[in-house]
Amino acid sequence: MYTIEVLTFWVFEGARVADVVLRYRANGVAWTDATGQVDANLTPDPNVVVWHGLVDAATLTALEADADVVVLNSEEVV
Repeated sequence: MYTIEVLTFWVFEGARVADVVLRYRANGVAWTDATGQVDANLTPDPNVVVWHGLVDAATLTALEADADVVVLNSEEVV
């Protein structure tokens, strides 16, 4: 498993949700908002947000190849 920080954007599907959270859901993958704020308190302009994740190697590889996500850092959890 890897801890990561990614730069992603909000999508609006009835509520504001981070794109990476919608598109990268798998067993063992967990996401948290890096700001610790209630989503409603975060401005969507500019439409960008940092999220922390705990992902497996396959998900990390997919995120690194995704043009809509910027992986800011990653570290293997031993």
